[in-house]
Amino acid sequence: NYVAVLSALHVLRPDRVMMHCLREPSGVFWELVRPFVTLVQGRDVKSVFGLTVEHYAHKADVVRLEALLDFGGIYLDIDVVTLRPFDELRDAELTLGQEGLGKTLMGLCNGVMLAAPNATFLQLWYDKYRSFSNDQRKWNYHSVTLPKELAKSHPDLVSLQPYDAFFWPLWDAEGIKLMLGSFDYKYANNKAVHVWKHGVERTAYKDFNLAWCFECHSTLVSM
Repeated sequence: NYVAVLSALHVLRPDRVMMHCLREPSGVFWELVRPFVTLVQGRDVKSVFGLTVEHYAHKADVVRLEALLDFGGIYLDIDVVTLRPFDELRDAELTLGQEGLGKTLMGLCNGVMLAAPNATFLQLWYDKYRSFSNDQRKWNYHSVTLPKELAKSHPDLVSLQPYDAFFWPLWDAEGIKLMLGSFDYKYANNKAVHVWKHGVERTAYKDFNLAWCFECHSTLVSM
């Protein structure tokens, strides 16, 4: 998380970084970045359009849309490491990136988003939460599948970036190994890389630490 925040500060040079959270983080790495971020008290989303929201991931999905509608700017998940500037992506009212490729294509991921305040596409997206469900079989529908469907209907409202702009390697075991245990992938086209924290926790790399990083096991770690 520290590297994610530090990379955004260094590469994107934003006017300010707003961190939305229910409780202030703690620890030595938080103390290092605390002077450079604006802490925003997030709301614990209990419901949206009268529909109960149970899981923290779905709560976060709602918060990020509301924040971008209000403020605009660049949204980054806390496990996204920024590699290159986004300058040429900021002309569009909204920019999203593809998650997956071919048979692994999931949709458009909400882990990285660039938006103008009150962007029309975001308004349409947020309004679709009137049909939100906590059904696990629809886990990523509103966060990944739905924006893909909306983009097909409203291609003029969103700029779409390819699979390797933000979200490659993927979160599956093969992708995590490519990201943390291989030098085969060179990140030639990545503006950023989603480290997929929860995906890592399901693999043999779940216990990697700072000392392990200094041993340099992959292209990403070497950077």
